[in-house]
Amino acid sequence: LGTICENCVAGKYSAEVGANSIDTCSICSFGRYSSSGSSNCTLCPLGTYNDDESTVAENHDSIDDCLTCPVGYISVASRYTCQQCVSGEYANNFEECAHCEPGRYAPVALTDSCFACDAGKYTSSNRSSSCIACGAGKYSANPNSTSCSNCEPGFYASSTGLSLCTACAKSEIAPNTSSFSCRTCTSPTTTTATGQASCAACTDGFFWNPLKKCDSTPTGGDCCQQCMDGADCDSGSFLS
Repeated sequence: LGTICENCVAGKYSAEVGANSIDTCSICSFGRYSSSGSSNCTLCPLGTYNDDESTVAENHDSIDDCLTCPVGYISVASRYTCQQCVSGEYANNFEECAHCEPGRYAPVALTDSCFACDAGKYTSSNRSSSCIACGAGKYSANPNSTSCSNCEPGFYASSTGLSLCTACAKSEIAPNTSSFSCRTCTSPTTTTATGQASCAACTDGFFWNPLKKCDSTPTGGDCCQQCMDGADCDSGSFLS
């Protein structure tokens, strides 16, 4: 009668040719699994692990015995365990702990990508665990910002962490960049509209006199001259 070869059960393997005993079938080591009749064991896929040290074959008889690494962890080469990334990093394809790029952050280790900084915040460095709020007088309009922009003249940001600047109201100005408040025009000067950098108009009953040397005073100084009796001087009138 011919000899019938028996398969090693799933979870075990035998590399020996011509083996004559089931005792040559060994349980797969940690990080590996096998199907029935295997001559070697298969390494668990990336992002998984199996920490059983060859105790029972049932712990190695299926790919389902390879457990998924937690969020923020990567596989080690042996698949015996997973290695934790740190804050400011993310598990890239379960192979490496990659640094968050500028404009992104990870308060704890993440998987696949880092969080984007919200509008009004930024980070300019790699491996950030948090974002920085833009200071007063500055803003960032978009997520993923790596820096903040200065408010333009005529606009202001009164607090930190803002995504846009606010236009100064009529009769108020912000002559400089990065303003966190507006100045009130010196009466009877005013502005022609909101969002202005200088007081270059006059209220009703006054007209703007370019012959008066007042340009050095952003809030208007004595640039406006009272209209003569009977003259029609609407707001915004100029001497022609």
